[in-house]
Amino acid sequence: MAVERYLAFDFGAGSGRAVLGELDKKNNLQLTEIHRFSNQPIEISKTLYWNTLSQYSEIKNGLSIFASKYSKVPRSIGIDTWVLILACLTGKESFSRTLFATGIKEPIIYLKNCLNLFQGKSFTG
Repeated sequence: MAVERYLAFDFGAGSGRAVLGELDKKNNLQLTEIHRFSNQPIEISKTLYWNTLSQYSEIKNGLSIFASKYSKVPRSIGIDTWVLILACLTGKESFSRTLFATGIKEPIIYLKNCLNLFQGKSFTG
């Protein structure tokens, strides 16, 4: 078995990174940061929002860096974010449909700023 390669994107409060995970035939895992980038929020009317267009661009940059070094696509790709509204990802509705149903136009960073949008609503999964 050849080395299996995985790619993870970690979006933190102020920066992000693309991390390559390589798993060898003995199940040894080696992690290597291949791309680091700024992940600054956008403030609108005293509320912080994710800069989703910038994040999308950085995901594409990380994928390009991976593709420039390896001939095969990663076995899987994962994305980890910092305090994104997890309630929007529960249930059977799509992420964007749930966001627009609650009146959110862009993902809000701090959950405490949007809890009132979910009062009286229930999300089951």
